[in-house]
Amino acid sequence: MKLYGWSGDNGGCSWYRIQIPLAAQTDHDVQQGTVMPHEVFKDPERLVVLQRSTAPKPMMVLDEFQQNARPWVYDVDDLLWAVTPDNPAFEHYQKPVIAKRMRWHAENAPLFTVSTPNLASEAREAGAKRVAVVPNTLPDHLFDYADDVAARPRADDRLVVTWRGSTTHSDDVKVLRYAAKRLNDREDVRLVFIGADYRKELGVPDAEHLPWTPSPEGHVRRLIDLRPDVALCPLAHTRFNSSKSWVNALEGAIAGAYTVCSNVPAYRTFHGSDADGVLMSNHPDAWWKTLRSLADAGPWDLDREAIRANARRFRTSLMKDEYSDLLATVV
Repeated sequence: MKLYGWSGDNGGCSWYRIQIPLAAQTDHDVQQGTVMPHEVFKDPERLVVLQRSTAPKPMMVLDEFQQNARPWVYDVDDLLWAVTPDNPAFEHYQKPVIAKRMRWHAENAPLFTVSTPNLASEAREAGAKRVAVVPNTLPDHLFDYADDVAARPRADDRLVVTWRGSTTHSDDVKVLRYAAKRLNDREDVRLVFIGADYRKELGVPDAEHLPWTPSPEGHVRRLIDLRPDVALCPLAHTRFNSSKSWVNALEGAIAGAYTVCSNVPAYRTFHGSDADGVLMSNHPDAWWKTLRSLADAGPWDLDREAIRANARRFRTSLMKDEYSDLLATVV
């Protein structure tokens, strides 16, 4: 099978949805990029997997594919037609022309792939004819790296608590304000924000902040090197968030962190047992009570093997053949 992964950009979404799953297809002829080469466009035997784009050029390309009965796959990992107003992308996806393009992709894609069952249901309601869930995973070599790091002696005896995310989470992190201020006052806790800087909004301007790295894989490696004990995964209860995936929890778990998550569909699917994480109501007092208990117990009380075993369920190699078989049904 000949495949081309057409990414909308080089960010984290493209990494999870195009680069990781297609790189694992070592038994096939795979190419990837953000700009489709002319030879790919002219090769009817190469299956194109387009990730989340609403730009004019991909629309023109796929329209020609359709006219020539050439199949393609369209992938999204978020409920882009229900973006909330706090999201920086809200105005873009509210534009009538963008909404029209999204509907066209849903209604015409021979295969519409998504990251979660809830998002699959939303896609069908939006007009998608054939929808398949392709879960987000992490490549096996990162699990090997995490095992190597975990075998090293640990120098810091503080409880390392992390939150990671983009600037799309301003409403989600509000539930942390009460707990974050109290955790940050403790000498036995190291509070680290990675990616977007919400320290001022949460009243902890002197907490630690690490900006995004240029490489999505580099970000995960840095998180593993940080050796977090607790990963914070809050999500507000919105229609948009109900379709999100478990990426935040997975990245924390591969690093050995106990994941404290809002009780939303994706995190319910991710958790294997009480040993690897907990689901929370979105009440600030509940978050503080749980995090205080974890801080009082300290980093040595966590079941790291249970945490890592749960994360290993989401190795890319475990999904490789299923994904290959799915793509083969389109060719």
